[in-house]
Amino acid sequence: MGYSKWIEVNTDCICHNLQEIKTLVGAETKVMAVVKANAYGHGGVGVAKALAYGGADAFAVTTVEEGQELREAGITLPILVFAPMLPDQCGDMKQWGLMPSIDRDETLLAWQAAAGGDFHLKVDTGMHRVGATPDDALALARLSASLSEVNLAGIYSHLATAQQQDISGCQKQIAVFRKLLDDLTAEGIDYGLAHLANSAALIKLPETRFDMVRAGTILYGQYPAETPHVLSLQDPWQAKGRLVEVKTVAAGGAIGYGGEYQCKKAEQVGVIPYGYADGFNVIANTRPATIRSTFRDILKALAKAAGKYGAVYVKINGKSVPVVGRIGMQLTSVSLDGVDAAVGDEVSVPLRRTTANLAIPRVFMGEIAERLQLNSGQQKQHS
Repeated sequence: MGYSKWIEVNTDCICHNLQEIKTLVGAETKVMAVVKANAYGHGGVGVAKALAYGGADAFAVTTVEEGQELREAGITLPILVFAPMLPDQCGDMKQWGLMPSIDRDETLLAWQAAAGGDFHLKVDTGMHRVGATPDDALALARLSASLSEVNLAGIYSHLATAQQQDISGCQKQIAVFRKLLDDLTAEGIDYGLAHLANSAALIKLPETRFDMVRAGTILYGQYPAETPHVLSLQDPWQAKGRLVEVKTVAAGGAIGYGGEYQCKKAEQVGVIPYGYADGFNVIANTRPATIRSTFRDILKALAKAAGKYGAVYVKINGKSVPVVGRIGMQLTSVSLDGVDAAVGDEVSVPLRRTTANLAIPRVFMGEIAERLQLNSGQQKQHS
């Protein structure tokens, strides 16, 4: 039995993007591949195996559970856990060979009591989310140097506005981070690998690359906003499905919940096995950050009110067709007018990656996927 919906992930594209990044930052700078949130929706284990094969130096995740999943799958490269470790997580961190992020005395002491080993010191240089203040970070580094059983293997911070045109905030954070490194060096404290650059910064701000960069969204073929397109990125993602129903709806017939769409004439309609439970048409609602983005949102709202913006499209047999009626939980109707389509035909669906339902099978494509047998044990998709 074949899939009715699946997501194709081309591992050759992801590894190509990794090589683009490695070429940009140079051989002296390590690349930490960020595979948090199921590798941005692409499939954490499969993507990590491909990136390990492709030359990643380390991985980063957000939670202990994400790191455990990679270890259980046989990933042996260093794995940093971004979320600050809680003292009662020391055992799991130690068991799975994960590197915690530490930003408090009590956590460092708990890690020492568990004979934890390597950790990274997280510093708040201006994002004000997690991390020790620079003064507290210096004190933590001193404490670490006095303790056995622990090793300061890295120090890092996160840039809040690297994706924006105005980088003045980034420059302040860079200065704070650099001063801390200078203070540590002056005291003879080895801080291991220093890393500050995220996807946007590793492109826009070469001075943030230090010993290692953290590549996230650009690994998956997407540029952060306001970031120059200087790399030859390839998109590895394609959400697909098959038409599960095709029918003709008479003029005046209402389609879907609420009957909000009424056919003005007899209309050919298809049904795809995607809906809001799959992440279909789930759009993040964020506060506009700039005057430019506010103006753009106003234009979109006006266009939508005029009926000229907001339609959702899928692609069938090379032609874009609109959704008709409300998007359902797992079944959604689309117009097939002017399209030669039948039940079982393949559909390409625009699906937001990080909100794509984890239950949708990820089918890994490309030579690397085949070489690593990433689909072994998986059901084959429809062909």
